[in-house]
Amino acid sequence: MSHAGDWLLFDENLGESLSIDETCLSSGEVYTFLTNKACKGGRGTLVAVVRGTKAEDVIRVLEKIDLSKRKTVKEITLDLSSSMMIILLFLFMLSFCNQPITFASITFI
Repeated sequence: MSHAGDWLLFDENLGESLSIDETCLSSGEVYTFLTNKACKGGRGTLVAVVRGTKAEDVIRVLEKIDLSKRKTVKEITLDLSSSMMIILLFLFMLSFCNQPITFASITFI
């Protein structure tokens, strides 16, 4: 797991309702977290953690989640960060180009 310093992925924890946000852990190190809201902070909550907030870096990691699994996602909670919105669009909306895109299931906080 040489990549563990940069990202961790637990795609088995993916659920229908997710949250994505960035946080600063210590001394300026910023990470992006994708979590399963159904687990309420308990076991199985963490889907992915990626060092940094650059959309390209986060997308590169989250693309490893099989498209069929990503299609099960019904809701993603995110802030108004442009980076988070780009990640959402590329991984959970534009990936389903044969399906209509709706914004009704996006919760902005």
